[in-house]
Amino acid sequence: MLAARRLATRGLRALSTATPAATPVLQASLNANNTARNERLNDLRRAFPNTDTLHSRIDLLLHNSDGKVRVALVPFHVHRNEVKGVLDAVLADPLSSDLEWYDALTNRLLGKNTLVAYAPSFDKNTITHNSLVEYGVNFSVPKTYTETAGAVQTAEEIDIIEVNNYKDSQEHLWACHRHIYLCNDARKAYTKPLVDAYPHDLFLDVEPARAGDSSASAKVEIISSAAANQANALLRESAANASEYLALLKQSRIDRVLDSVFGRDLARSEADVLKTIIRTCEVIVDKEEEVTFDISAESASITKQRQKWSAEAHTELQTTFTNALKELANSKIPWWKLYFKVDEVHQAASETLFYYFLPRTQDRFEYLLGRIDQFAEEHHFPPLPASTPVETAGATTIAKTEDISAMFKTSRDDIISELAVDLHNTALRELLKNLVGVQLPLVVLPLLGVYFFDYSLYAAGSVIALGLAVGASRLQKAWLKATTHFTNAALDRAKRTIEQCERGIWLRWEAQIKNQRVAAASRREIINDLKKTLTE
Repeated sequence: MLAARRLATRGLRALSTATPAATPVLQASLNANNTARNERLNDLRRAFPNTDTLHSRIDLLLHNSDGKVRVALVPFHVHRNEVKGVLDAVLADPLSSDLEWYDALTNRLLGKNTLVAYAPSFDKNTITHNSLVEYGVNFSVPKTYTETAGAVQTAEEIDIIEVNNYKDSQEHLWACHRHIYLCNDARKAYTKPLVDAYPHDLFLDVEPARAGDSSASAKVEIISSAAANQANALLRESAANASEYLALLKQSRIDRVLDSVFGRDLARSEADVLKTIIRTCEVIVDKEEEVTFDISAESASITKQRQKWSAEAHTELQTTFTNALKELANSKIPWWKLYFKVDEVHQAASETLFYYFLPRTQDRFEYLLGRIDQFAEEHHFPPLPASTPVETAGATTIAKTEDISAMFKTSRDDIISELAVDLHNTALRELLKNLVGVQLPLVVLPLLGVYFFDYSLYAAGSVIALGLAVGASRLQKAWLKATTHFTNAALDRAKRTIEQCERGIWLRWEAQIKNQRVAAASRREIINDLKKTLTE
């Protein structure tokens, strides 16, 4: 047995690829001050968008409180059951005297994600979380890695998570330092895109007969978990099978997976994640600095769209909105309807403004603002500050960013709350002045004259008719004056709104460009500060 153990150990040591020496940047990152590093990472998180899970990777380094390396095994476009043998091969320890935990683990249920964590002794009662089953087992790290600097030294230092699939297990994957993708379909392994910003490897798990296939590429490592598990079973059966064990183990190339799982301790794993963070940030900044041509083309397009929008807005103002205001005064509530509909003036004016206050112009305005914001988002512009300059009446004022897109609604609501209320009050006032001051006296007094002073009905009727005519004429003129003032004031407000929004479109675009240039310079400086911190 001892001879077999020594033979197996030598075999694993010979098969395992040598742990590469740390590069200067990586070695410097090991010695970096964590406080300074974390300050720079917090700066990155605030300054950069969450592109390609950037914030999750930063959070992984900021909040890894338990100090463990976490590695995830992820099925790559295949069912988890088809590649479950890889975890079995990784944890196999055929020379161990206590393999109760291993037998329980190989019979694990695949309905939930599996977390393998070290425990001094195996507890048959697994811990079940919402979407994860935790196995506390006394597995061991292969001796090859315990004797290698920069590798995982003990099982207490590492957690291994086997997930059902990438999409449904992201909450667990984002807390891992490395993702190991497993596939047993060569076509999918070589043709399906692997999009993952985390440090990752891709392994093609094939049948033992194909394990020596030389068609492996830089993208895919070919292994055979079946060959590895067969080798482990043979050695568990008898130490006399050591030669077959070593042959199958070499054929399986499982040492490639072991390197991916155990070959990096926490410092090296975090350094790998740091490199992906810096790479993502540099790609964002590079694109921002190369966006000059796109900005020039979009500026020309925005200028044309703004001019077209302005022309269409004034056309809608002079046709649809003007006609609606005329219809309000002439048809919906003409002067003679004030006698029995005076209490509906405000409602009628509000409805007219709600439906006809430049709806197409407003929609087009929101489209242009959305187009500007979409361009900014696609090119990773930072969010605009809470306030943005808005030019009004020749002066520049500061308005909240969300207020710019609400200019039409704000202007319409102001007209309803001010001009429509004034129109309603004017209608009430003029009607009362007409009734109480003109028509009612010229109706009542002649009738009293007939009753008390024997005036003729003809004379009384003439005075009454005159009073009604004079009152109607006064009310008609007053209502015409009031509606004309309302129409002119509403049109003037609409014109000013169009002018403000036209300036707002351009100022929104200019604000985005200025914000991007400032942020690009700032982001580059933050990246350089992080690199400097890692090399100090």
